[in-house]
This record gives sequence, C-alpha cells and structure tokens, in this order.
Amino acid sequence: MASSGIFSLLLLVSLAVAIEGMTPLIDSTGSFHRSGVASLPAEGGIIALINPSSTFSFLTGEDELQGVFLSEVDTGCTLVLSPGANTIPMAHTIGTGSGSNPVRSGYGCAAASVAAGVIVLDGFETSDLLLENGETSEEWKNSRLGRSLSSIFAAQAAAARSEKVVLILCVKGDVTSLKQQAAVMRTAEDLYKEVMETKRILSTENLEAEEEREMSDPISFDDLYDVMLVQVESENDAKKVMDIAYRSAAEQAPITASTSALISDTYSCSSKTSSLLHNVLTSPRSVTSALLLCNDCYLRYSRSLRAKMVPWKNRVARNLLIDKFGSQATTLYNSILQNYDYETCSVSGGAAAGYRLAQRSKLEYALTRDIGELFRLQLAICESDAIKQLQRKLLKLRKADALSKATPPKEGKDVEERMAQSYDDNAAAVRATSFAFDTKAAELEVPPLQLTKTQASRDVAAKLYDTLNNFDKSAIAQLQDMKLIQKTASRQAQIKKKQRGTEPSIDIGLNLVAMFRPDGFGNFQGFAGYNLGPYGVTVGVQNDADSLEVLNQFGGLRPPFLRFQPKLNFDIEL
Repeated sequence: MASSGIFSLLLLVSLAVAIEGMTPLIDSTGSFHRSGVASLPAEGGIIALINPSSTFSFLTGEDELQGVFLSEVDTGCTLVLSPGANTIPMAHTIGTGSGSNPVRSGYGCAAASVAAGVIVLDGFETSDLLLENGETSEEWKNSRLGRSLSSIFAAQAAAARSEKVVLILCVKGDVTSLKQQAAVMRTAEDLYKEVMETKRILSTENLEAEEEREMSDPISFDDLYDVMLVQVESENDAKKVMDIAYRSAAEQAPITASTSALISDTYSCSSKTSSLLHNVLTSPRSVTSALLLCNDCYLRYSRSLRAKMVPWKNRVARNLLIDKFGSQATTLYNSILQNYDYETCSVSGGAAAGYRLAQRSKLEYALTRDIGELFRLQLAICESDAIKQLQRKLLKLRKADALSKATPPKEGKDVEERMAQSYDDNAAAVRATSFAFDTKAAELEVPPLQLTKTQASRDVAAKLYDTLNNFDKSAIAQLQDMKLIQKTASRQAQIKKKQRGTEPSIDIGLNLVAMFRPDGFGNFQGFAGYNLGPYGVTVGVQNDADSLEVLNQFGGLRPPFLRFQPKLNFDIEL
C-alpha cells in the first residue's frame, strides 16, 4: 500500500508538470498520430483520464486538455489523457476551428476510453449532477458529462467489448448520500440504454432481423460497468482516486482485441456518418429521443400485428375462412397506422421526420403483405369450394336426367324439351354457385389496400363454365355412370327374376369334392374351388394321416389317401 501511495504521488506530480513530455496521440488540431498508437504496449492495464470541464483538475493539473496524450509508467500501466465532449452536437466534425475539432466533440474521449479498463471522469460540481432535492437533473444528460458518458458508452458498444470496466466519476462536493449516488447511477444507466437502443436502431434493417435480435438480451449496464462516485476536492483526494484506478487496472482482464486497432477505428468514426459514435455525438438528445419514440412505436405495433396474424394464418391453414375478414383487416390497417401517426406526430417536421416515415413505411408494408396474403389464400379457398359445390349440383342433375331417360316420357314432353330443361338447370347451377362465391368474396374485400373481388369473380365464372363443359369427361361423372349402370343391371336382373318366378321351375346342380390326406400330423391344410353356374369343383389337402386323432377315428388304421364325395343340389321354385 505504501508503494502504491508513492506511485500515485509521483504520478500526480508527473501529470501536473510534464504533459509536454508525453506522447501525443491526437493533437489540438485533431490530427491523429499513428506512431503513438503503435507505441501502445500489448499487455498491461490502461487508465483513461478524461476532463470534460474547463476548470482546474487535480488529476491532470490542467484547466482544459487540448489533445489526447498517452504515457507508460514503470509498472507497465498506460495512461491516456483526453478532454471530454462539448455540449454542441456538430453534424460535421472534420474541419478547422475549435468548433469542428473532433477531439473536443467527443471522439477524443471515445478513442481514449475504448480500450481502457479504468475510466476516470473529473471536473464536475455537485450542482452539475444533482438538484436541491438530491435527484438528477434531466439537463445534465446534455451537459459535458452526459455527452462524455454517451461517447464512452457508444465507443465500447461499437467495439462490442464484453470485459467489465471500472468507471470513476470525480465530483467537487459532497456525494456521500446513498440517494444522490443512486440518482446518478440511474441517470448513467439511462444514457447507456439510450446508446444501446440507438445501436439497435442503426443495425435493424428488417423485421425478421429484429425478431432474431429480440431472442438474445444485450449486456446489461451492471454487467459491463462498475460505477464509483467519489469526491475530489484536494490533492489527497486525487491520490486516493489514483490508488483506486491503479489497483483496478492491475486487476482488469486484458482485452481480446488489438488495442491500437480499437483506438484508430474509434477515432476514424469522425468521418463515418453511419457509425454509432457519429450518430450519438452529432444528434441532439431531442433527436435521439424522437428516434427512440418512433422505433418504440414501430416495435410495439409490429408485435401487435404479429399477434393478430398468427391465429388468422392458423385458421386459413385449415382451409377455414376468417369471419368478417374484410372489416377486421380494414380496422386493423387503419388503427395501426393512425395510432402510429398520432403517437409520433411530435416528430413530424423535425430532424427525425425521415426516420419516422421510414418506420411507417415498414409498418405499412408488413400490413399490406400479411393482409394481402390472407386475402388471396381465402379467395383460393372460396374458389375451390365453389367448384366442388357446382360439381355436386351437376351430379344431382345428371342423376335426375339419367332417371328421367330410363322412364317413359310424359305426355307432350319429347327429347328436345328434356335437353332444354337440362341446359337451363345447368346454367342455373352455375349462376347460383357464382352468386354464392361473390357473396363470400364480398366479405373479404379490403378497400384501403385495393383488395377487391372483381377480377376473382371473373376468373371463377370462367372456371365454373369450364367445369360445366368438361364435366361429362371428369372422373366423378364417369364413376357415377358406372354406378348407374350397375344399379340398372341389378334392377333388370331382379325384374327378370320376378318374371321367371311366376312359373314353377327346378334347377339341378352338381358339386364334386375331393380330399387328399398324405402323411403328416395336420400342420398343413389347403382348399381350392371353382364354380360355374350350378356346378362346382372343390379340392382339398390336409397332411393328417399320422395324427393320433385320425387314427383313432379309423380304429387304428391310416385313413385313405383320397376321399371323393359328389354332391347333388336341387333348387325348386313353386
């Protein structure tokens, strides 16, 4: 502990008087020195000292840092000093002048902290963090501290770091109250959640990807950061902070990625407008809140749409129609889009208006796709039912026509009249079936999506007439003809039988039965027969000549090998 205190004291002195001797990583003009990155050690802890304030810092010994510097101490630990993020979000950070300097726009502290195991933020007053009642002010999220924290969170989220980081917030003033500490921790966690939500928005390209992302929970704030709120009002307080930072850096597990690559990639985000860090720094929190509002509404109504579509799709998969589908789908379409527009109307006309319209377009596309698919599937079900219904009606008419032909014609009704009547009956069946289809299809129409039955009605009418014209060649018509022929033949046979039954008759039939009984114990037996009218022949084989039961029946003698038995049948009708 004594050696640690001496190291902290020496470190404090060196920081206060010898920044000029450190290796510049990013100078005051925003130029990045790759030689400084190359000099970073492959092993050893990294401590990032960040001062977002313009006041004097006991840790850095400067009023305000003008660049990012690094230095390696004797213990192998690397110190990286950087200014924080200013309070003005700049849409373009590369340029000249202090307002466009990427170091002071948040990219400096992001690059300094992305590979650090311990991050120390200094230079804040108690009034910057807490109100008189001990709660945090919403405004400090837009302050230097809030933007610096957002830069740190965005850099590490973009780098996908999973190692736990010690985050030390140094404040001038009393912060010993547990209520005050809890309020600051809660606000820092809210900033972290906003950054992670912004990352998810940027990485979400379609609904399927969003569904897969929802299956895996992101790393929570407590799992990634160990936050400490400490009081620094003197050099002794600064030494205590450095003791904590030194011990924590020594205990941190080394990061798996290349340190130099992490820092250079993070700082290069100043020219990448699509990067997470650039979006977090260049978007005011009002814009970020608007983006989060639009995304939250989009996700909520997407889940509502999926919850409604699942039972509908399951019902259609069983070839069942959805009751009052047209009115329900119209209500669903209008309510989702109108509610989305109402809840996000405050975003219209602002910087997030384009994102609002993009999310609305995705909702509208999902509604159009799902409702349109269900509409077409149900039209196919109605079409199939209509064709089956017409076939049943034509079968009945065909059967009635066949029976009418088998009976003598009524007085004054010739063949031409029968043909005309059959034609009218078939046309009436087609019209009735087409009307039934139109009635069902009318309940499926969704006017907002221009899903109507007009084209489907024409197609079904054409298919119904094709079914009518080709019905005589269909399998079900031919099967009915076979059944009618069999029924007619059977009826005629019964009539002839009744006619013959009016006179007495005697029919004589002869059946010849032969049985072979070879050696054996009865484990094989078979019969074969043939009948031709009243005559028949039956031949059987059973190997039971050696069976004890058979021998006892014949008094101990073997049965004959062949037994022949003729049968004479007399069928007498009086």
